[in-house]
Amino acid sequence: YPKADLIIPNAIGTEQDLINAFNIDKNKIQVIHNLLDIKKIFELQKEPVEMDESIFTFVTVGRFFDQKNHLLLIKTMKDINAKLIIIGDGVLRDELENTIVEYKLENKVFLLGQQANPYKYLSKADCFVLSSDYEGFPNVLLEALACKLPIISTDCQSGPREILAPGSDVNFQLKDDIEIGEYGILTAVGNSESLLKAMKRIFTDSVLRKTLIKKADTRASAFDKNIIIEEWIGLLKIK
Repeated sequence: YPKADLIIPNAIGTEQDLINAFNIDKNKIQVIHNLLDIKKIFELQKEPVEMDESIFTFVTVGRFFDQKNHLLLIKTMKDINAKLIIIGDGVLRDELENTIVEYKLENKVFLLGQQANPYKYLSKADCFVLSSDYEGFPNVLLEALACKLPIISTDCQSGPREILAPGSDVNFQLKDDIEIGEYGILTAVGNSESLLKAMKRIFTDSVLRKTLIKKADTRASAFDKNIIIEEWIGLLKIK
């Protein structure tokens, strides 16, 4: 870091870590967020897939690692009349499968494994949920926005708050309850009551769902590849 002319994190939260943990001069840091190929996502989500759209469906995507805290999300499903699709795989698969059986959720929670095209599932679900304990900058939230999904996410460090509630203080973190952000709902990290409250709210409040769906396009467009590439070009002073 001391030898670098410029350090480019992909999140404001990471910028704060660089300043606080490594004493990096803020003037040497420039945040540039990850990009989305919105046009490609739009085309991929058109691929047909069999899903019972008469049942309210939550969806999440992520590796089966402790960080993602899928166990919290699975256990929460016992108290809500909906189904959950989990796309991904990893070392915790057996534990997740055993938990589904233990809580008798075989007809509510479905592990689909890794999918070459997750967008076809996202676009047909009703809400995206991220239950992570921590993140860097969760691209999956951008992808969910591009698929016009209302979002529930833990208020983990870092990423979700600056994506879903960009006008708020990124250093703030919920300890309980929920927060209705401009582009999604934030919940307390590792808190089942907070997560359940948010899921029930999005499940029952059609007005809120429609509002978030209408805003999703606008937020996703801020991360479109053409915009982010221009930021890189400007940074590198390429004319």
